[in-house]
Amino acid sequence: MLIEQLNELEQRLAAGEHLDNSECAALLAELWRLKTSVASKVIERDVALDESSRLQAALNEANATIVELRSELELLKAIRDLGTCPLENRWTNCAVRMRKAAARK
Repeated sequence: MLIEQLNELEQRLAAGEHLDNSECAALLAELWRLKTSVASKVIERDVALDESSRLQAALNEANATIVELRSELELLKAIRDLGTCPLENRWTNCAVRMRKAAARK
């Protein structure tokens, strides 16, 4: 229903005029349309909040993993002088192998 039509009906009611059945039916249909629209927006909001919570939890988990990996990296760097690793040119793989070899002893 157009706003102009709603304004006209409001003015008629304010003037004390009665509405016919078709006008009442149109008002009821408009109320249901608005109620449905509001309900859909509430559902969209709830879904967005749930998704936001899920993504925040995933982000927190990823940040915790990063912190763990950084601490493990610092531990691996502290094991030995990894710049002169005889096994490979990559110090990370060398550090992992040295750590495993130390654990076997």
